[in-house]
Amino acid sequence: MKIILVRHGETNDNTSQRMSGWTDTELSLKGIRQAHLIAQRIKGMPVHRILSSDLKRAVKTAEIIGQHQPDELFHEKLMGLREMHFGKLEQFTMKEIETLYPEEHDKIYHEGMAYAFPDGESLPSFHKRVMDTVDAYLKPAEADQTILIVAHSGTLRCILSHWIVGEPGGHWRFAVDHCSLTLINNVPDYPYIQTLNDTCHFDELEES
Repeated sequence: MKIILVRHGETNDNTSQRMSGWTDTELSLKGIRQAHLIAQRIKGMPVHRILSSDLKRAVKTAEIIGQHQPDELFHEKLMGLREMHFGKLEQFTMKEIETLYPEEHDKIYHEGMAYAFPDGESLPSFHKRVMDTVDAYLKPAEADQTILIVAHSGTLRCILSHWIVGEPGGHWRFAVDHCSLTLINNVPDYPYIQTLNDTCHFDELEES
């Protein structure tokens, strides 16, 4: 089985560096353009099914990609593929957290994987939620299928960390840019990276 991983396009919250885990933000105009460019990149690849987060930025990106496919694809929107839940710290920047919630800011950097956001998630609980979702939806899939997963940087890091590193500790070892292309082959037997965080399809956007 081959898996295509795509992060959603850019949002205004991304530009302003706000923590919008479960906040349902829309794609910016740049994010929509990014989605159309990755859609053109994937257009020639055989895709049998689309899974995405149920948040608007991921759904819209997945829909744009689907529109460029030659055949209509089944698209399932899954709450389990959402970004990490930052709880009470949603919509704050790290600078604002440092000023308004200095104790939480200190915990983020010193408690590591044990840290849980107030009314939100810890990294281990986030990983479990994502991988439980992925495993449940990939088990019935046929071995020769190609499945597209459109989600968030944290969500895709969870998947890469488990499949490539083997545990949550590899979470921050992967760069996942907006609408980048990552290809994973031989899932679930022995997953290996064919392409990682490829954004060469943005050359046109940068030139304009």
